Amino acid sequence: QARAAVQKAVLLARNGDTAGARRALISAYLDHFEPHEAGLRAREGQIVQEVEAAFLSLRASIETRDAQLEARAARLDGLLEKADSRAAGGGLVAFVGALAIALREGVEAALLVAAMLALLRKAGRERDADAVHVGWVSASLAGAATWWASGMLLVRLSGASRELAEGVFQLVTAALLLYASHWLLASLSAKRLVSFLSARTMAAGSAAVILGLTFIAVYREMFEAVLFFRGLLLEAPGTGASVAAGAVTGLLALVGLVAAFQRVGRRLRPRPLLVTCGILLCALAVLMVGHGVRSLQILGAVPLTIWGAFQVPALGLYATREGLCAQALVVMALAGSALWTALRRDGHDGDAPDRHPQPAASTAR
Repeated sequence: QARAAVQKAVLLARNGDTAGARRALISAYLDHFEPHEAGLRAREGQIVQEVEAAFLSLRASIETRDAQLEARAARLDGLLEKADSRAAGGGLVAFVGALAIALREGVEAALLVAAMLALLRKAGRERDADAVHVGWVSASLAGAATWWASGMLLVRLSGASRELAEGVFQLVTAALLLYASHWLLASLSAKRLVSFLSARTMAAGSAAVILGLTFIAVYREMFEAVLFFRGLLLEAPGTGASVAAGAVTGLLALVGLVAAFQRVGRRLRPRPLLVTCGILLCALAVLMVGHGVRSLQILGAVPLTIWGAFQVPALGLYATREGLCAQALVVMALAGSALWTALRRDGHDGDAPDRHPQPAASTAR
């Protein structure tokens, strides 16, 4: 079906219907290829990346009406034929696929939860640490409800709606991470962090932001995992036990990751811990912006301009002008926040000596 939809898109492009060709190609990916992506990724992840890149390259050719249309269409057709020839695999493939999905989709949220818990406990804010737990537990329950409802929802939910939801989740999480990174950069000494987090005027707001950040970050991963697990079961029917075993194994590995981070965090001095967590939060923000823009580009909601052929999905890096520029803006915002914080801190430190001579002068009088 995906190959037929691609051929329809190419035919429309040849006839000059650029808008129709674009819609047909987006539908070919979202409605005919993406539902099978999880099972295919478990067997051969490289071909999934190649197919995604080929879809976007062909769409760029359709939109710009360049001379590479036929060549890119032929390459995409060959990749889809190759993907279609792959056997579905048995229980072991389903187990490995589910394990990979759980680890890939959950590691970002696990690192975020671990970093927030380490920071808050180091600052003595156990109350806000409880907000982290409330956030991830609530998100897990919401994810379980999504799985229960997904049998009916995914039949009615179009591929475009799923991709839009994923993109919005990514960008909202990135925005909250930017906020968290800002106040962390503003508190890179342990005393500043403790005083900042302990201020009564900030207590309610910080707890709400922390809870919201944790919930959105974890639920976004749960939502995507539900889609991938459903796709894996669609590709390999009858392997439900293997998929469940792989998912549980991945979950236990993530719990171990959080526990290990907590143990290391207790041994680290405050400043190295703050720097480590700050770098982690900043990196996650850049990564999620890249993934969010990518999802909206696949949907067609954001313009697409190909810059080269490289991509590093694990880092959220894709060779598109819009995605790289968005990530560059995030990096600039983080750098500006760090610079502003450093200058402000230097200004306060410079003012400190001037405050002490005045009492001495008055005493002399």
